[in-house]
Amino acid sequence: MSLSKQLYLMITLIFLVLFIGNTIISIKNTKEYLQMESTTKASDTATAIGMMIKPYIKDKNDPEIRSIINAISDSGFYEEIRLENAFYSFTDKDIIEHGIGQNYRISNLNLKDGNGALVMNSDKSIESELMLLESDSEASKLNNEPKSYLFNPSVNFQDGDSITITYNLEHNGTSVFKEVKIKLSKVLFQSSRDTKFSNVPQWFIDILPLHLSTQSSEISDGWKTAAVIFVSPNGGIAYSKLYEQIKLLLIYTIIAFIVVMLSLTFFIKLILKPLKTIENLANKISNGYFEQIDNLPWTTELQTVSIAINGMSLKIKNMITKLTKDVESVSKKLELDGLTNLPIKHTFDVNLKESFVSKQSGHIFFIKISNLKDYAVVNSSLETDTLLVDFANILSNVKDSKAYRFYGAEFALIILNKTNDEIINISKNLKSRFELLGNRIGNLDIANIGISSFDSRSNITNVISVCNEAYEMAKQIGPNEAYLKEAQDDGRNKTQWGDLICDIVDNFKFDMNYIGDIKDIKNNAIILQEAFASIYDDNNKEIPIGTFVSIAEERNKIVDFDKAVILKVITYILDNNIRHKISINLSFDSIQDISFVNWLTSTINHKSSIADKLVFSLTAYSIAKYTENFNNFVKIVQKNGSEIMIKRFETKFIAIENLKDINPNCIRLARDYTTDINCETHKQMLVDSIIQISKLYNIKVYAESVNNELDYNFVSNLGIDGASK
Repeated sequence: MSLSKQLYLMITLIFLVLFIGNTIISIKNTKEYLQMESTTKASDTATAIGMMIKPYIKDKNDPEIRSIINAISDSGFYEEIRLENAFYSFTDKDIIEHGIGQNYRISNLNLKDGNGALVMNSDKSIESELMLLESDSEASKLNNEPKSYLFNPSVNFQDGDSITITYNLEHNGTSVFKEVKIKLSKVLFQSSRDTKFSNVPQWFIDILPLHLSTQSSEISDGWKTAAVIFVSPNGGIAYSKLYEQIKLLLIYTIIAFIVVMLSLTFFIKLILKPLKTIENLANKISNGYFEQIDNLPWTTELQTVSIAINGMSLKIKNMITKLTKDVESVSKKLELDGLTNLPIKHTFDVNLKESFVSKQSGHIFFIKISNLKDYAVVNSSLETDTLLVDFANILSNVKDSKAYRFYGAEFALIILNKTNDEIINISKNLKSRFELLGNRIGNLDIANIGISSFDSRSNITNVISVCNEAYEMAKQIGPNEAYLKEAQDDGRNKTQWGDLICDIVDNFKFDMNYIGDIKDIKNNAIILQEAFASIYDDNNKEIPIGTFVSIAEERNKIVDFDKAVILKVITYILDNNIRHKISINLSFDSIQDISFVNWLTSTINHKSSIADKLVFSLTAYSIAKYTENFNNFVKIVQKNGSEIMIKRFETKFIAIENLKDINPNCIRLARDYTTDINCETHKQMLVDSIIQISKLYNIKVYAESVNNELDYNFVSNLGIDGASK
């Protein structure tokens, strides 16, 4: 996860924690405030109602009391306003109404069940005595009023329950025992309003229940409490206020969150912009581009990191520059003979193969100084070296030719696109120059020349063999003589060759061998093999692969051949459950063919399970000629999960610093780089530098055919990724 995302996530979590905490506290405070406000208002209202109805409380059924309560209840702020008597009471009239009628007197009144106790209303008794003292008329009036009784309930008695009373009913001297049930309730008047939650959802009410307590106020009549007024707050109003308050809080919070996140995004991008620059530079460094951060960030920590990475980039750049120069210097020394400054035998072989690949024809001159050992015995080493240098200068000055020194007295020339007559004239000119050199050193027999022709169907072994035969013939002719011998062919003309090649490709008439086991240096496990096609003619005679490829290219069959090879390799991997990688050599005609590239992409995708086992390889010489096309092919192959290898890698074809642009997965060093490496310092320096630079570019380095055990041990110690013996 990127740093910016981590910061966004962390700050968002912090904001959410603060928001949730603030919201919970705000809701709690608002809820408590609304509960307190509703309770206080209910308490004040109960007190006010008590004071308003106090003048009328003597007659608890006075209509004015109802009017006052209804008027306040209609405001809608209260769920219920209830007026209750301060005690349970009843009169004779209540008993008689429940019994047999009026104009009867009651005596011996008792409570039948155990729900409480009955007592005479003492206030009435005092009042009666005072009235008896005033006058006879008042006494008469008092006698006609019903007696009042108080009921003191037990703990189990509930308001609205009934009690059973027994009494004697007296009338005209007759007394009858009676029993009656009376329902007792303190409620004198009650006004209720439905609690409405029209704009408040039920889930909100369920989550945030409000506890609104009923408030009361006592109403006195004289020196005693006559009644109690109860006021219950309306929860709907409180819920509505709470709901609106929370909605506003959430809206504000969301707006604040959006503003904070937008501001945060801007500032994080501003702060982390230098990190993106550092990241880009790190990626460039890993890809071999060692640039600098010019505009240092103003943040101290990031500035320090930028300075450090600039220093690292500069150090690596300087190191690679030095290694590259060392590689170039050593590579040139390895390619040239130290005395004559002519290219060596390995370069001759490479250049001759290049001629075959580029379908050029020409001639090879094999030249050997006669009796060089005898000359060195009787002359000083300086004089011997002078002879060799003078002889090399003669060869170097042959027009339209390339001179090489093989070993000791052996030299060669490659001359392209000359007729046999022109070649004979060149050999005569050389003979004249040899004679001049011979006159100068007192030795007329300087060298003989064996000449052989070649074309795109030739191979090095055959051409060199013919040259040696021609050289021996030249020796038979005389001193400084030359002999031209045409390369032998197998008697097939172009048409016959073409038909043979087409038949082989179209009918898959070739075998695949898997050679050159490259093993991991650490565990000696096979990590790469090369797929090599063995091709035979109708007489079961093997056709050199160079000859085959050359003719296949002429007949436009090389793309089909590459397809056939790939299909055979895929089948081999699947059938044998191969776990290591297989390299497949491709021609440049194929990778430049759009239809082939599309076919290859489709084939790899169809066999995606083994895509990572396929390594497509081309020679460094071929890549150097078509770098842009190859780079495009590399991207396509790697995108589809396979790999690219540059084989026969030599720095004279591809500069080591250019590997970062080509970006292959691996390179396989030219065989000459590791031959006798244990005793040749220049090769040691060259290979070591290539390995070190390749590691910086994340490119694996392999060596092939390291047959000498000392050489194998040496390259292993250099840190090479794999080698074959």
